[in-house]
Amino acid sequence: MFRSRQGLTLLEVVVALAIVAILSLYLVGTSVQLRMSLNERAAREHLRQVALAQTSFHTRGFVDRDADGVGEYGFFSQLADHDTGLLPAWFGRVVDGVVERGGYRFALWLPDGGGSGVLEASSPLEQELPSVDAAEQSWRCYAWPSDAGVTGQRAFFVDESAIIHQNANWSSRP
Repeated sequence: MFRSRQGLTLLEVVVALAIVAILSLYLVGTSVQLRMSLNERAAREHLRQVALAQTSFHTRGFVDRDADGVGEYGFFSQLADHDTGLLPAWFGRVVDGVVERGGYRFALWLPDGGGSGVLEASSPLEQELPSVDAAEQSWRCYAWPSDAGVTGQRAFFVDESAIIHQNANWSSRP
């Protein structure tokens, strides 16, 4: 009368594999989006830290090359120096003007006398000095994904106003 059935039919196996494949694609896509979102959130937080550190560095006058009583803004290595302790030490590891952390690259410019910016050098011996008077008034910091579309989708910018701006980013360069 009734036969007991053992095992699965080929159709049942194919359907099960298709369901597993669809679920795994969904989960992988969700995890990539989640990772990018977390990287972007961390990048914004790091820029907020830079803005607070710059305000403190400037206000406390850690550097005042013209001795006029008005402090200048600093580079990452100055803000992360053990004497100031305003930023985590990893900010001081500048390579070719860039610090990399959590899927994002960060670069900080201080103004020169010609209206453009001076990027921080990898070594203090190679450092071009910014304009003293201009460095007392402004600075710029950018953050962009190390691998656009993989580690993040947006680029961020902050300056002495401490307002963080964002924009869609399609490249791994600022």
